[in-house]
Amino acid sequence: MPSLELMSRQELEQLRRELVQRAGLPEDELRRRAEVYNLTPEQSALADEISDLEYLLAVN
Repeated sequence: MPSLELMSRQELEQLRRELVQRAGLPEDELRRRAEVYNLTPEQSALADEISDLEYLLAVN
C-alpha cells in the first residue's frame, strides 16, 4: 500500500536543490533544454520532479 509523506517547506526546497544538482546542469540551462526536449531521460525525469516540487512550493 502506498504511503503519504508529509514534508515541510524547507524539506521541499532542499529536495529541489538536490535534484537540480543531480541533473548536472545549471538550473537555467536545465530549463532551456527541457523546453526543447534536449535532456537525457534521467535529466528529463529530474526536470519533471523539480516542476512538481515548484508547484507544491507555489501553493504551500
